[in-house]
Amino acid sequence: MHADELPPKQKTPTWVWVVGSGCLVLVVAGLVAVFFTLRYVQRANDPERQWPRFAEVLPHDQRPEGWSITGVPSPGTDGDLWLVRPPGTNDQITVSRYPKSEAAAVRTALFDADELEADAPIVGPVGRFDPVAGKVLVQGRELPTLRYYTTPEAPQKEDGLLGAIQTAAATSNLLVDLSTDPEGELVVLEIRRQGKREPIPDADLESLLAPFRIGTKTP
Repeated sequence: MHADELPPKQKTPTWVWVVGSGCLVLVVAGLVAVFFTLRYVQRANDPERQWPRFAEVLPHDQRPEGWSITGVPSPGTDGDLWLVRPPGTNDQITVSRYPKSEAAAVRTALFDADELEADAPIVGPVGRFDPVAGKVLVQGRELPTLRYYTTPEAPQKEDGLLGAIQTAAATSNLLVDLSTDPEGELVVLEIRRQGKREPIPDADLESLLAPFRIGTKTP
């Protein structure tokens, strides 16, 4: 058979290249996203990275033994947020830092003693109930506080998943303004205690903050 008698080569349709390239791009993008996600998680949970930054907010002479710490950006702000947990507690504890440009607005929103209410699926009414503004003396400093509950009543004694959801949603909350400069950045500590319908005692707050330099009295 002569060359001019050979059957013409079948060309690969252009759409195959386009779709194939698109799939390859998606695969590469997915791998890159996984890489950066894992890197972000590692950094967020790296104590050697988080404790020095946390010390800018809550100074301390040495790291509290047995504490876990995770650092993440504060949602919807340019600030920082740390999730911390001392040993022997199930409380949800966060420390947030907001820049000076946002401090006044965030302080007003967080420490407003008015009730707030919204309806949530399964759980029912949630928000800020029975809020009580006050002050607590810690290491010689008087710190503004706000105590409130996230549900209007104690959680019902339900079994299974429904009971777990209702218990998780019903918390006793304590907000504490730890800022050292009222005109500067805002530093807020929040303690959330699940399934309890009683205020978080001042003694629990004092014990939590004992490892840190909060005021005129050093630990």
